[in-house]
Amino acid sequence: MRHVVVLGGNIAGLTAARVLSQASVRVTIVEPDGHSGGLRNGVPQRQQLHALLDMGRTQLDRMFPRLTRDLVADGASLASGEEIEMYTAGRASSGCRAMNWSA
Repeated sequence: MRHVVVLGGNIAGLTAARVLSQASVRVTIVEPDGHSGGLRNGVPQRQQLHALLDMGRTQLDRMFPRLTRDLVADGASLASGEEIEMYTAGRASSGCRAMNWSA
């Protein structure tokens, strides 16, 4: 069996680990902040609002079937349209559908 080390337990690292494990690869995740179930000290944006666009949520729900349910149970809120505003290069763009949660 192949063995892969994934550096970082963020959403990208955890998703990569999930995909690799489904391909019968042994995975070790190395996370310098550890896992305390709270804010990650080494991440500068840890206290900012986080949003997940709808297609990203849909794809993650395919890999992690109870993800949306669990996030909502932990305090995340589903929002769409005028409820949220997204900014790109300092300009607001409305009409996005996203799931957002704050730490």
